[in-house]
Amino acid sequence: MNTTRRHILRGFAGLFGSLIADQAQAAIPPNVSPEAEYFRKEQSRALAKYGVAAESRFVQLTNPSLRAQVLVAGRGEPVLLIHGGGSVAVSLAGVMSSFAPDFRCFAPDRPGCGLTDGFDYTNVPFPRTCH
Repeated sequence: MNTTRRHILRGFAGLFGSLIADQAQAAIPPNVSPEAEYFRKEQSRALAKYGVAAESRFVQLTNPSLRAQVLVAGRGEPVLLIHGGGSVAVSLAGVMSSFAPDFRCFAPDRPGCGLTDGFDYTNVPFPRTCH
């Protein structure tokens, strides 16, 4: 079965629902590589710089099958923050610091970014990824 951008977005929509229901795992994922540990340390430093008390959670998506990290901060109505290409969720720490007093912020790392597993688009036809 070909996975399209629409499938990925549906997966992230399910991820968002799981997070709102507080069903995401807060435990550190199995990836304990030196690179992942370095990233966690720098992510913590960036969040501290902006005074954001964010929790790193992990959700297992089924289609596509990958583990996604989501930063969760604040209380109130949910707000989904999605970073641009080539970036990471923690790059939104400044925005989260402004929103977190009044909103519950969810900032996932997109596939292949930050601590979210990568996704191979090799066999996905280009036009199908643009829907």
